[in-house]
Amino acid sequence: MSPTVIIGLSLLAFSLLMLIPFVPGIIEFRRPKDNKPVVIDLEYSKDARYFGKSFRKMMLNDTKLNQPMGADTIRLSKKRDEDIRFTMDAEIASGETLTELLYVQDDLHAGNKSRFLKEVYVKGDCRMEENVYLRAMACDGKFESEGGLHVSRWLDVEKDIVLRGGADLGMSTTSGGRLQLYTGVLFNRLYGNPISVGEVSIGKLPILPEPLSYFPQQRIESISSIALHTKNLLVKPLQRVETDVVARGKITVSQGATIMGSIKAHGPIRIREGAVVAGNCFSNADIEIEKGARVGGNVFCQGKLILGPGVIIGKPDGVKSAVARVGMVMHEGAVIFGYVLAEGGGKTRV
Repeated sequence: MSPTVIIGLSLLAFSLLMLIPFVPGIIEFRRPKDNKPVVIDLEYSKDARYFGKSFRKMMLNDTKLNQPMGADTIRLSKKRDEDIRFTMDAEIASGETLTELLYVQDDLHAGNKSRFLKEVYVKGDCRMEENVYLRAMACDGKFESEGGLHVSRWLDVEKDIVLRGGADLGMSTTSGGRLQLYTGVLFNRLYGNPISVGEVSIGKLPILPEPLSYFPQQRIESISSIALHTKNLLVKPLQRVETDVVARGKITVSQGATIMGSIKAHGPIRIREGAVVAGNCFSNADIEIEKGARVGGNVFCQGKLILGPGVIIGKPDGVKSAVARVGMVMHEGAVIFGYVLAEGGGKTRV
């Protein structure tokens, strides 16, 4: 056999070997077996308090309610047993470090610079002095911190949370009641009814109007799929717009203006002092909501979200979301009824 034939056969064999990985894809392309669209449940929503509820369930399933006080071991996962301390009331001294799980039947008081290196479950109230470190905690009562709290993973509280000083709230901090923050708080995911910064009287908040037209929350997929009404839009001071607004560029809602629908923009959105948007706000860039402005629906932006003093998002009778891909700043007096997600990190300011 000549060298030319050998080289040709070698090239052919090499080409066939290169083609083999693509054969299944070619067959599927020519004769597809799964060409039906993926079924998506548009009514699905994630439980913001998933971590706390799951931990409570594990603790209650693996511990007896009449467990004697003292040290023991339990198995919360399939991997290994965990040391746990059972106690009625817990008084943790300043500077003390706990290296085991803690189950508190009543109330917990933690002194300055105390550290909890494992998960904690408290069936009563919690009071934290300054600079306490928590890995993760579920609390069935109220939770108060005097400042400097550091949460490594998550904190879930059944009743109100009050954080009187700066804090780093870890991956998730959620409350079945009110979540009251002050200046200097760092956060990623929050949930509360409501979430507020500083001293805010919820009973005295102004009433938001019902939107005349409302883009359904579940249908928000891509702003490019919506008909574009204008390049840039300026809503003049005190002007009232009775419909939804969509812009290719930026949207500015001037002082005292009212949008009775939702607003969506490829560019940034700026809602000036005292303006009202009854529906949603959706932007592919930044959103800035100035002092005393109100949004009745959800707020979502691909950029940074800035909530000025006294801004209100949502209403007491429903759960809304404020989501920012880059980061979020909440100023004193800002109120959100529901869920906050700041993927690039969030902070509170005076």
